[in-house]
Order: sequence, then structure tokens, then C-alpha cells
Amino acid sequence: MNAADLLLSTGKDDTVVLICGDSAMTYAQLRERVTRVAGWLLAQGLRSGDRVIVIGSDGNAWVIVWLATVWAGGVAVGLNPSLRSEEVGAVLNEVAPCLCFADAEPATCISSISLYASVKLVALEGVDGLAAERVLPAAWRPEDPAFWIYSSGTTGRPKAVVHAHRAVDACAAFAREVLAATAQDRFYATSRLFFAYALANSLFAALRLGATVILDPGWPTPEKSVDLLRRQRPTLLFSVPTFYHQLLTCGAAASWIDSSAEVMPGGSSPAGRTTW
Repeated sequence: MNAADLLLSTGKDDTVVLICGDSAMTYAQLRERVTRVAGWLLAQGLRSGDRVIVIGSDGNAWVIVWLATVWAGGVAVGLNPSLRSEEVGAVLNEVAPCLCFADAEPATCISSISLYASVKLVALEGVDGLAAERVLPAAWRPEDPAFWIYSSGTTGRPKAVVHAHRAVDACAAFAREVLAATAQDRFYATSRLFFAYALANSLFAALRLGATVILDPGWPTPEKSVDLLRRQRPTLLFSVPTFYHQLLTCGAAASWIDSSAEVMPGGSSPAGRTTW
């Protein structure tokens, strides 16, 4: 099996899969970009099991690189772009990546670390310009590593948790069986994609259902998130208790509820409703 292939196997070609700002990408377009970037990675010398770091803002490029890495047979490692230099250095030493896709600020941080100055950096914003022949997905056993997720580091140095290809298989179970989510839903998480909560509950679950994911390249604030909710109208919102508290205390949640057709505290989420 291949986790990226599995994630991209459900969505209909003409269904919008990613919305980021004013841009929208269909499943057909995403598959095209993923398979071509995977071909580019192989042309750069990516070998089976090589790690590729993705560190930067959430967006189409982040998703494409992450999926292309796994599709090509590599291991994707998403990192928090706000890590301090010493934390980045420790992670780079542990990951030993063959490539690092980064936004400008983390790329500068990585370049300044003399120990790892030789790592090949690729600008995330330049992913659309990477062209190569499309390739088939690499075949792996379900238990083989597909991606790493680093812990937050709140109780010590961030630690890598290795996830197998099979980990993505059941990611939609909660959304489908508890929230009654379908391909008509629009998923939005206030957490960033380097964080397991958003990666699994928003991106993975939506892809497995053939649904839509709404991405925000900026760091979330209650005011910004409510503005995004008004503009993009997600039907499923995933967040953490501290952020829900901020939404309530600043009055943002009340203004969103007042402007929403119907807000449900939980349960099913048919199209046109929002589940918190």
C-alpha cells in the first residue's frame, strides 16, 4: 500500500479538495501535481525511506510536497516553522533529510546552522514550478514508515513519532461514524498541519471521504478564524479547548453564531450545517 495513494483514491476529479485564500484546487489537479512533484523528487535522487522536511505555512504547496514525498517512497516530516534555531538543529540532526522544503524564514534559520548548511533547501513557494514525468506510487507494506510527527516539546525536546502507511486508513472513521461527515463537507482546523490533530482530523479525514479542506496560511487568532468561517463557510470546525475559550471570551463565537444559519453543538453534520 501507499498512504498518499490511499488518501487520494476517493475524491471525484471535479470536486474541490483544497481551498486556500482565493485559490481552489480539485482532486484531479491535486493528483496531477502530487504525481509530478513525486517524479521530480525521484529525479533529485530520493531513495526509498529518505526523509523530506516540510516547514512553512499551511497551503496547497505544503500538502502537495507532503503527499508527493510519501507517493514517491520517501518519509514526510512536517515541522513547526516557529521552532527556535537550537530546536531546528536538533531535529535536522535526527531527521537527516535529503531535502527540506521551507518558507523564507525557516529556510534562513536552517541555512544559518553550520552543521547542516549542506542540506538542500527548496522554496515552498516554488513548488508549482517543479516539473517532471508523472510516476506511480511506491509500494510499501502497511507497517512501513510513511511520515513522522514531532511532539510539541512542551515537556522537553520535541520527539519524533513514526507513523506507518496504515495509519491513514481509518482516519475518516470518527468523522464519518460520529459526525456523519460526507464528501459534501468542508473541513477546517485552527491548528496547523504539522500538528497531528489537524493533519489527521482535517486533512486525512477529508481526503479519505473525498471532501474539501479549507487551509489558512496564517497563525490562527479568534478574529481571523471567525472571518475565515464567514467567508469559507466550513461545515466542520476542529479546534482545541484553549482556542474555543478564546473564541468565547473575545465575543468572536457569538458573532459567528449570530451570522450562521444553524450551528450544532455536536452530532451529525449534513451539508449546510456547522458542527463545533
